[in-house]
Amino acid sequence: MKKLVKYIKQKLPFYQKRLIDSLPFLLIYQAILFILSPIKLNQVILVIMIVIFTLSLLTKD
Repeated sequence: MKKLVKYIKQKLPFYQKRLIDSLPFLLIYQAILFILSPIKLNQVILVIMIVIFTLSLLTKD
């Protein structure tokens, strides 16, 4: 179990960077999903992703 936790802690920055890099594609996917099924949950997720995307662009410089 300790090996698994240590492995996850080592790989976390890598996966975090990959998630931030794929955020524009995830945002497009979520927008299409909201258009197809406009429920409150999809709307909330879309707004959260837009905020995260905007903040990541502002902090990138």
